[in-house]
Amino acid sequence: ESLALHYHSPKEVYIIKKGKGLLLQQNKTETLKAGDVVFIPEDTLHGLRNIGETVLILHWIFPTNSWEEVKYNFLT
Repeated sequence: ESLALHYHSPKEVYIIKKGKGLLLQQNKTETLKAGDVVFIPEDTLHGLRNIGETVLILHWIFPTNSWEEVKYNFLT
């Protein structure tokens, strides 16, 4: 239902395929819907929450060669 606030060194792209979500950022939020594309710069605090009545389906893309290059740093 949600991905807590975090950051990581690779850039990231969200492509919203279905549903409605809330992009959480350090000082603001943004409502996302199917068809939206979001670019997240490196080391930028962000998270995501489903706010719709259905499942939130998205693709997330890192410009890396492997998952080992993506280290999630969650706020506690």
